[in-house]
Amino acid sequence: MSSDPSPVKVIVYVRDEEMGTQGENLWVYPLAANSGGGTYRVSNVGLFAPLAPDDVVRAELNATSRLQVTKVESTADRCVVHFVFDEDDAPPAPHQATDLAEISVAFARALEVHGVQVEGPPGFLVTAWPHGWGPDRFQPVAEEAMAAHPGWLPEMWFTPEERAEELAVMIDGSLVTDEPSSEAPQISYWAADDPGWSEVGVTDPADLAALQTLAVGDWRVMATIEAGRHADVATYLHRLREPNPNDLPPLDRPLLVGDGDGAVPDEWL
Repeated sequence: MSSDPSPVKVIVYVRDEEMGTQGENLWVYPLAANSGGGTYRVSNVGLFAPLAPDDVVRAELNATSRLQVTKVESTADRCVVHFVFDEDDAPPAPHQATDLAEISVAFARALEVHGVQVEGPPGFLVTAWPHGWGPDRFQPVAEEAMAAHPGWLPEMWFTPEERAEELAVMIDGSLVTDEPSSEAPQISYWAADDPGWSEVGVTDPADLAALQTLAVGDWRVMATIEAGRHADVATYLHRLREPNPNDLPPLDRPLLVGDGDGAVPDEWL
């Protein structure tokens, strides 16, 4: 059994030339910390910032009562690679899944067998590779997985040294002293604070972290949560985790709001 203390949430603000400052939620484990902050070990792969599991960050309680990352103390010896799915590069194959979520799960499973940590919404996956795997080791594995799962392309990748350089530029470590303005949007939904999950039996921190990632990256998931259909989203997550999507039973109805009609609500555009 793990001796780690319970994970806590931190928010990291990331500077982006086009989007301004974005807020991203991550799970971390306290190392030397108290209620006001300290040092923490990262357990996620960052969607915006190239943070990886076992990176060590410093966080402090800000004016909005959130632990905010103010500094990256050290980066683990892990490479981070972003993959995107381009359906134009994916020739149709009758034996392969056609749903983007299932396509994403199949590709993720092909990487996870090598010890790769994979997160992200359907069509965009962020990956942290095992300790000590440099480009000469991860590239052949990635190329093999992409060859077996056409349509997946590497969008960018970072060595540990490149991650440290990029994080030093990207992360806004200025402690928030008042409520963020509309010019600094942040993710306002926190799965761990939503009582709807415990009502349907979802309490594991890893599951909540996965649901948080889905809610942030897929408007259908967030809309379904807002509709109070937590059980449907939990079923959706279970289906995403099925090692062989072809073994899944067919659905008798759409699980997510918007499935089947392709209509995206104006507020999600």
